[in-house]
Amino acid sequence: MHADSPPLLYRETQWDAECGLLSNAVVLMPELVATLRCICRDRKTAANFRIALQIGESNAKPLREPNEGVRPSAVCGSVCFRLSFRRKWAGLRQDHSQAGCPRRSKRGYQRLDGSDAEIGIEVLTRKPWRSPYRKEECVLDREQAREAGIKNHDDLEAWVRRERPQALETGRKCLRAFEETGYWFARDWRVDKWGTNWIEQFELVDRTETTIEATFATPWSTADKVFHEMACRHPNVEILVAAVEEGNEFSYLFTAGSGLVREEHPDLTREFMEEVLGAPLEVDDLYLRPATLRQRPLTHFRHWRDERQLQRSLAGYPAYEPPHHGIEMLMPESEARENFEYFMSGREARVGYLRSFLASFGVALAFSDSAKTALDGWVSRYGAFLYVAERGSSFLTRNPAWRGPRAGLNAIFDLALFLGEFAIRESENLRWEMQTDVPEGLRGTHESYQRPCIAGIPGNPRYRFYIMDDVYRICHGLQEASYLWRKPRFQVLPKTLYAQFASRTLRNMYLMARGDVAGVNDALR
Repeated sequence: MHADSPPLLYRETQWDAECGLLSNAVVLMPELVATLRCICRDRKTAANFRIALQIGESNAKPLREPNEGVRPSAVCGSVCFRLSFRRKWAGLRQDHSQAGCPRRSKRGYQRLDGSDAEIGIEVLTRKPWRSPYRKEECVLDREQAREAGIKNHDDLEAWVRRERPQALETGRKCLRAFEETGYWFARDWRVDKWGTNWIEQFELVDRTETTIEATFATPWSTADKVFHEMACRHPNVEILVAAVEEGNEFSYLFTAGSGLVREEHPDLTREFMEEVLGAPLEVDDLYLRPATLRQRPLTHFRHWRDERQLQRSLAGYPAYEPPHHGIEMLMPESEARENFEYFMSGREARVGYLRSFLASFGVALAFSDSAKTALDGWVSRYGAFLYVAERGSSFLTRNPAWRGPRAGLNAIFDLALFLGEFAIRESENLRWEMQTDVPEGLRGTHESYQRPCIAGIPGNPRYRFYIMDDVYRICHGLQEASYLWRKPRFQVLPKTLYAQFASRTLRNMYLMARGDVAGVNDALR
């Protein structure tokens, strides 16, 4: 078997269905958007390079797995990106869709946490599957196994044959893949050979007789091993890959030509961002035009009384009106600073407005544990109807002003301000600040640039709490969950936040203020 043999994946779902799940994921995965440019010195070299790279058009729908020949490394839209790998691999994509899935038997529910592949591998090999991403754990040591009376691998095999027979077939495929290639799953092979789990959204931007330009995206890390392999196989081709992951402010620049290879992480300047995007930076029209209301789906009838009560109580709620309207990230620093000073000077008054408003619902707003519990219940019951369904985002731009049908945005803002003040009382090292340490190339897209946020995390001075956005998102998620017919298109995880938003948010901020990252991660599970 060739060392660079790519995986021929066994798939339980089609590629487009898998991508659909990824695109609808609630927790956003860091994604590196990259631009690839290849320049060949003559037509013959370009032709040979294109044959090796095998960039070509495919059918409109995603390609199915081939029975023989070359395995596409990614299929995105109508373009197929391939490296010149020559052999197939009967592997299996790592699938955790069955993890913890209960199976019903004649004796009632019996379940065993773990994917079909993980359990099948242990049954066949009589030892735990060793994952490169987490510590080894024996299925026999799990509580569900003990409850089911599984004491040894013979018991486990009998249980699997009875309750989850598909796990054995999945395990056989993984075992065959490991024997042939040394990898249990296609993901492990891709990470080892490419440097990343997958390559997607590949689009051929331009192709001439001597140049190729394309864009694509990868999760978590760059496909640096692919780039090095390209440079090694084609030393006379000038290759440039520029990539950026905006959320973590990560940059990557790969250049190769004449046998020289260079990797670096340049500053996120405006020029570098334009290099990645292949076009001048432009401000999204979302931040410039006034937001317009859109019709909401029908709310479930059990919420009708609460919604009417909330709307009546919002009448006359004082609007938050800083000196300068618009989103702060597009303002001159002097105007954003004036808005921040207005925010700081008006905190006590805004908390007073919120206290009077919540009193009509029987909620006594105070810096106490009982107030946390009361806010949990109130947000869970009424938060959905503070959110405003609109095209655009007046919450960011205050265009139009927060009056009339948008009065609920004032309550969202004041609730976030109160939670921020509460967190600062509980942790003296926390403080309000106007965020300014955003790289130049991201300032036109970083919505929190020059907005109020909470800072002061020990050991991580650049970490911020964007409490305004957190409250806005939970209200959005609650509204999506309140519809009668339509399924939620937006969710907040973990879902326990829907019922305990105030207390859990303040708990997380309390732990982070003390540097207890592990405690926060445990609380979010």
